[in-house]
Amino acid sequence: MTSERFLVFCSLVTLLSTAPVQVFNGSGFTLSYELNADWSKVTWTLGGQTTTGWIGIGFGSSIMTDCDIYYGSVTDGTPELIDAKATKQGKPPADTIQNFENLEGTIDGNTTILTFTRELDTSDSQDYVIPLDSPMDVIWAYGDTKYKYHGERGNTSIVVATPNAVSELSNTSGFSLSCTLSEDATQATW
Repeated sequence: MTSERFLVFCSLVTLLSTAPVQVFNGSGFTLSYELNADWSKVTWTLGGQTTTGWIGIGFGSSIMTDCDIYYGSVTDGTPELIDAKATKQGKPPADTIQNFENLEGTIDGNTTILTFTRELDTSDSQDYVIPLDSPMDVIWAYGDTKYKYHGERGNTSIVVATPNAVSELSNTSGFSLSCTLSEDATQATW
């Protein structure tokens, strides 16, 4: 089991319905999420080690092609985010409808941080429906030149979990791990 996948389950132990859950931290990139009270929206916070470039995340694929991507930057204190659908390698074009809200962005030291909220199901054919309580492929990247080729990139699988969910990830060597959260999300059963 990769350390990223194990980190997902470690994060589930500390899940509270109103607390952010960090699901990835590696290679200069961080990712966390927070579900709203009725589990219809998720707020994503991503950070990448760049102050002059961009950071991005993609849902629903372990590669760029056919991935629902959000990428953006912070320039002179103003955040920018683009909702896009990648159909091939390269800078993906913006979707017709930009499905996000509550955009915030800062530069903290050497890290650009973007936070945004989107519906789990936007009803937009260009957007991926984010599943609850089951694995989802995620790609990430960041680069030092605004919207040019990324310097760092990677992929992982995460679980956006709700209380009382039974979440399970396994690897090809036969090892699996599952976790059930209590109704109030204060206890985890492994």
